Amino acid sequence: MDGSAKVPPSQLPDLSATYAPAAGSPSYAPRLARSAAKTTNYTAAANEHVLCNAVTGPITVTLPTNPADKTLVSVEKIDSANVVLIQTGSGDVLYQVGSRASTMGLMIANQAQNLQFDSATRVWRPLNNYLPVEGLDARYAPLSAGPKKSARVCATSNVTISVPGGAIDTITLNNGDRVLLVGQTNANENGVYVYATASTPMNRATDVSQPTDISGAIVYVNEGWLQGGHGWRNTNYPTMTVGITSQTWVEFYCAPIPGQISKPVAYKPGNYYWCSSTGATAPVTATADRPTASPFSVSSPLIITAMIAEVRTIGDAACVFRIGVWKDNGYGQPGGLVYDGGNVPAGATTGVKVIAVPGGLTVTLPPGLYWAGGVAQGVTSVAPIMGGVAPGSVIMPFPLGTASPGAMQAVGGFNGAAQSGPLRDFAVNAVSGSVVRVGFLVPA
Repeated sequence: MDGSAKVPPSQLPDLSATYAPAAGSPSYAPRLARSAAKTTNYTAAANEHVLCNAVTGPITVTLPTNPADKTLVSVEKIDSANVVLIQTGSGDVLYQVGSRASTMGLMIANQAQNLQFDSATRVWRPLNNYLPVEGLDARYAPLSAGPKKSARVCATSNVTISVPGGAIDTITLNNGDRVLLVGQTNANENGVYVYATASTPMNRATDVSQPTDISGAIVYVNEGWLQGGHGWRNTNYPTMTVGITSQTWVEFYCAPIPGQISKPVAYKPGNYYWCSSTGATAPVTATADRPTASPFSVSSPLIITAMIAEVRTIGDAACVFRIGVWKDNGYGQPGGLVYDGGNVPAGATTGVKVIAVPGGLTVTLPPGLYWAGGVAQGVTSVAPIMGGVAPGSVIMPFPLGTASPGAMQAVGGFNGAAQSGPLRDFAVNAVSGSVVRVGFLVPA
């Protein structure tokens, strides 16, 4: 975070009435001008819908500075590669879970954020995430089907409907399971289906089979490594023709921890647990005073007595690598500091270094999503090379203590604003493909 004072939610304006329909009427959305897809950093105009394609690298979208009251801006990420960061202009702030911040990030394809400005407080406030960004282009079309029965799994790439196979997103399917398809090669095949067997054609679910059932439908996903806990909404108009019109589903909700985390892990006493423990490792040259962190999730309370990091090549004699844990800020980024684990000597010897919790005490991490990493400090000429996570474009929290799918073994994280001395809240600077890996010791 940027260190600004906390703002109680009660002091922030209630902007919900802006989109509150009259009793008995459908919800209508204002029209925003949609930009051509941006591939480099961009400053948004007032009342603009900014499309971002970050395939070639991260993109920063800067919001208008102190615009007119109730100015709207929507930012949509249309690729599945790099992060799209949204930042405020000078003097403005973003409202994030009861506090002020200067940035937020879009991490996944088709993720979007709709924001409205309050001139009295100079706060950009996220609007209701149930309103998909495509809805902002529908001047008169109601999106009214609403929530439907949840799907067990969701496929974001093509599935052969006539022969669906036995598993989707690592989940073995059973007769009667509901399956949400959002990434079909022929988009007119997208929608909710009912599974029978691996070699039996799937049929559309009867409650999501007609245009009025589909337009604006909301479907949550119960299980799956990548999609468990996510929510999708259809943005087609009621005039669509099922089976002919391409169905567009937009991911509007991402669970703070993946679906797999619902299965508690029994952390074994006396064992070490590395973040991204099953992923490939690689040497990472630590950048002086620039923290990095990668995500991990905890499914049951984690009691730790020490943190660990690996020094592969020593740096300056007096340099250290200060390790710590940050909580997620609610937007898929490291935020407030949870624990400053202390200094790993990085200028004397190589190997795995163990830094105990001071005073023989323990630290307990409740279930949730966290970020672990650290920062090289005291570097004058030679930075240490640490054991790290192999570079990757995907930022995905591995459940601590569980195996990860092979496709997710190379992950990235974030680097942050410079920190010297004791660790502070994490102020995200940019996506970092390579991050230093740290771990924990569970008490015997």
